[in-house]
Parts: sequence; C-alpha cells; structure tokens
Amino acid sequence: MQPELHRPWYNYREYKPSRRLESHVASFWTMDFQPVTEEDQWHRIIPDGCVDIIINLLSLTSRKSTHVLGLTTRSEVLHFSEARSIFGIRIYSESARALLKFPLSAFMKHHVFLEEVWGLNGLYWVEAILTAKTTSDIIEIVEHNLCKMLTDSNIHTPSLVYQSMQHMYAYKGNLTVTNLADKVNFSERHHLLNVQDTNLLW
Repeated sequence: MQPELHRPWYNYREYKPSRRLESHVASFWTMDFQPVTEEDQWHRIIPDGCVDIIINLLSLTSRKSTHVLGLTTRSEVLHFSEARSIFGIRIYSESARALLKFPLSAFMKHHVFLEEVWGLNGLYWVEAILTAKTTSDIIEIVEHNLCKMLTDSNIHTPSLVYQSMQHMYAYKGNLTVTNLADKVNFSERHHLLNVQDTNLLW
C-alpha cells in the first residue's frame, strides 16, 4: 500500500512485527477514515507479493468482519466515502500458504472470510481483536496467535524464495534480478528458475 500518510480525516500507518515473526509477516497496518469532507478519499494498493488478512474494526460482530485478500496482480485505487477503521496483517506468500492451509489461488478472485479458513478458532481470534482497546493490544493478540500457529504448524526456516520475497518487499519492487541474486548469494539464472517454479505453484 501507499506510504504512511496522516491527515485529520485519514490515517494510514504500518507497524513492524516482532523478531519472531519478521520472517513471516511483512507488516501490520492500520487505516482510519472519517468522511468529514465532501470528497471521497482514495487509497492506492500496489502489488507486493504478499497476502493480507483484513479486519473491519467497526464491525459489530466477528462473523464476516475479516477476510483474506490474495495476491494482487495490478495496482488498484480504492475510494472511501463511509467511515473505515481497518487492521491488516500483511503476510509473505510462503508463510500465507502454510498458515491458511489453502493454495493462494483460492484467494485470488474473491474475498474469503476468515471463518471459512480457520473455523471457530478464527471467530474467537477476531472477537478478541474487536474487543481490544488499543492498536498495541491488537498487535499483542495477533502476534501471540500467529506464533502459536507457526509453532503448531512447524514451518521451516525461510527458503531462498522466502528470503527473496523479503528483499523485494523491502525495496518496494525496485530491485533487479542481478541485485537480488547478489543479496541472497545465488546465481541469477538459478534464481530466476526458482522464482518461476514458485509462480507456477501459485
């Protein structure tokens, strides 16, 4: 998404995950909007190789308040006219596949509600988030649950593609294959073949 932005009626902010999660979560983020002007607020989304879990903090119930947004393939501009308060979890694609237990293609064409993925555990998890009082409290709840899920699922140490995704995200896509290969100490040709193989799995 676009860089951190603050206005009296619109606030977007990103938060770094803990060291335990930094190999799996690109960032946590919040977006708040109040319609105090006649003009709609626009928000640009840029493809970043991540999957987002998006929680509507204004929802009165945990059911259908949270959905998974799959990999985006092109830039989009969203227009807001109603009040919004959102908490997002931006997960690297390799971890998303392991945590969500579904191929990423399942989240490409439509929003999938979290209860369809995690069942009652997902509902309880979101309910705790909706009753939290501060963003810090929300992050603490999210990190506790994600760490438990990672421990239970026994996800391995980040792979070559995994590390590459982190570099691509950090550089906002402004990184050549040659530079990326240098950063992960791998040949450019071998690196391209690995990334192409991973794309086929998506």
